[in-house]
Amino acid sequence: MPRLLIILCCYLIFFSQCKNDQNQSPDVSTIELNGDVIRFDQALSHLDTTQIVQSLLEFWPKHQRFNDIYFKNILGINSDSIPIIAEITKNLITHSTNQYIQQIVDSIYPGLEVFEPLKQSLKLLKHYLPGWKDPNIYTFISEFGLANFIFNDGERDGLGVGLDFFLGNRIPYKQIDPSNPSFSEYLARTFNKEHLTTKALRTILDDIVKAPTQNQILDPMIHEGKILYAISKLVPDTPDSIIHEYTDRQMLWCEENEYEIWAFLIEENILYSNDFRKYNKLINPSPTSPGMPKESPGRTANYCGFQIVSAYMDQTKVPWHTLFETDAKTILSKSKYKPKRKA
Repeated sequence: MPRLLIILCCYLIFFSQCKNDQNQSPDVSTIELNGDVIRFDQALSHLDTTQIVQSLLEFWPKHQRFNDIYFKNILGINSDSIPIIAEITKNLITHSTNQYIQQIVDSIYPGLEVFEPLKQSLKLLKHYLPGWKDPNIYTFISEFGLANFIFNDGERDGLGVGLDFFLGNRIPYKQIDPSNPSFSEYLARTFNKEHLTTKALRTILDDIVKAPTQNQILDPMIHEGKILYAISKLVPDTPDSIIHEYTDRQMLWCEENEYEIWAFLIEENILYSNDFRKYNKLINPSPTSPGMPKESPGRTANYCGFQIVSAYMDQTKVPWHTLFETDAKTILSKSKYKPKRKA
């Protein structure tokens, strides 16, 4: 083999190894999680309805804080009377609709194994944010009222995960409330097992990442970019389409048209506009982005926000807590972001 070819092969192998090292996820095997995972939905469904008051009295102290939120805020029970709560609970868990949903939930999520990917992500989050406490995780069924939420659970946070929002094609979500935009097709297609971990992480990060203090489109755009960047690092083996909640075709469109998206934002003077009503669909979920081809998905400004934050982190290598506290204009300036036109 010619000497030049040997040198070239060695260089390519070395470059490939360096690239793999840069993309390799940190070793978190020694990081411990201290939060519990509680199948609240199953525990509730197994209460003895023939002795519902006694069963609820025994059940209530086990998860006091979550009980308060679930029964009062999710179920809307405006009473502290155990007999009243017990009667409503009995009606709930014996109702055919709730039993049907619970059966589907149990068939898709029979145990705790679904949370193994999330646990790995939480270990990574503890790696990137030393001192952060992982939450207790509670599963529940709200009859399609609420998917995820964070609450104060004593010494640590609690994360509620509404499993009825992650049942995929087993539930006709679009038919639940056709007039409710929350069940629109572009949103409902993400109500599945594949999106459970990333949506749970988004809820956690929404609570962690410092909210923007300025009132221009750039600010929520970069804020969303921070969250998308963090999620991408916490689920390193997950497709970008899941992280961005796009279809494969929409993801490809953004990747192929990044230059055009950025040019549109600049040419239309959108970055520093405060007309959120006009540009809402560029940063919030929607079928498409106004002013762009019909093939474009919604939230295309956030895709650029993600690219800007990624470039900023490549340039600065700052720790996550610094990233989360840095304002949008500084991140844009130091990112040196300049997408290239595709050939």
